[in-house]
Amino acid sequence: MGKHVGFGDKGIRGLVPAFSVPLCVDVHVWAQQDMTHGSVMMTIRFSPAVKDRLGRLANGTRRSGAFLASDAVGAYVDRELEIADGSQQGLADVAAGRVVSHEQAMAEVETVIDATQGGKA
Repeated sequence: MGKHVGFGDKGIRGLVPAFSVPLCVDVHVWAQQDMTHGSVMMTIRFSPAVKDRLGRLANGTRRSGAFLASDAVGAYVDRELEIADGSQQGLADVAAGRVVSHEQAMAEVETVIDATQGGKA
């Protein structure tokens, strides 16, 4: 089990259930908000190896570990939401009948490939 890494010690008020993300385990969002910075306090547990690598990156970039962790979680959430939103849009397209057959899709792909190969020759 990784060491507990806290980015502040103002106490826990109203713990929200945990969720897991790659390279991070047991992410807890506290219901304590910093009104001056518009941020929410979090506690993240890392493996010792990830904590060491985060420390190296923080030292090399002259950024805090908290900043880098926040940036990484934000990028992960943005990427995963884009995937989830795309999946929902695809399901809505299917429900609305906006679909093409496999044969039609492959014909379009082959046309693009042929046009690309022809342009390089």
